[in-house]
Amino acid sequence: MGAYTMGIGKADRIRAIWNMIRFPTKIFGISIVCSYLLGLIFYDSIYGLLLAPFCFLFFRYVLNDIKNEKVKIQIQKMFGDMILSLASTLQAGYSVEQGMNFVIEELLFLYGEEAIIVVECNRIVKHMETNGTVETAFTEMAKNIKLKEAVHFSETFRIGKRVGGDLTHIIRDTSMILSDIMDSEREIRTISAAKKFEFQVMCMMPLLMVGYVKMTSPGYFEPLYHNLFGNIVMTTVLTLVILIYLIGQKMIHVEV
Repeated sequence: MGAYTMGIGKADRIRAIWNMIRFPTKIFGISIVCSYLLGLIFYDSIYGLLLAPFCFLFFRYVLNDIKNEKVKIQIQKMFGDMILSLASTLQAGYSVEQGMNFVIEELLFLYGEEAIIVVECNRIVKHMETNGTVETAFTEMAKNIKLKEAVHFSETFRIGKRVGGDLTHIIRDTSMILSDIMDSEREIRTISAAKKFEFQVMCMMPLLMVGYVKMTSPGYFEPLYHNLFGNIVMTTVLTLVILIYLIGQKMIHVEV
């Protein structure tokens, strides 16, 4: 049990150190390592480090895409919690203006004061305190967090406010609809995640196979090393693998 606990603590320290490293620095380090390995595998030379700028651009594109997707999912969850909390306060008899203060308290408990949804809710309250309209505040929030669900909610709220509808009923129904939509999106992401992982493994297989053959049979690729024809062949193979990965990512990407 002690060794297991020490293992967990060490893993946590490594994760903490990794999280402290700035994102561009991480990409740069990964690019150097990968370009070095690609140089040894495909060209049998450390001159593969010349591929580092291309690796940097590739990993920045891939990792930025992954990072943006994670941020979008997190903001989507925060917004869903905000809408459900607001609907609950309206059902309790509070106005939207009064209810936002209770919503902020709940979101502070869940996510902390630095969370983007808390910042935007505070901005909504300040906007209303300066005699701004709540529908304008929701519209600004939707623009800031760049979430389609927030845009739909702000439009629905604005129309309901303009025509004098029952806002409590409108927000409650809207929150239920958006909650169902977000649940469906999570299910779609869960289903597609397995396919994405399978595709990534398939894209890695050519690189792993070449590396395995080079380690187990060092002379097998010797005719392709240190000559123009071999460099062209290896470069073509490497380029095709990267292109297949990029095209495949677009094909399996499901916009939810």
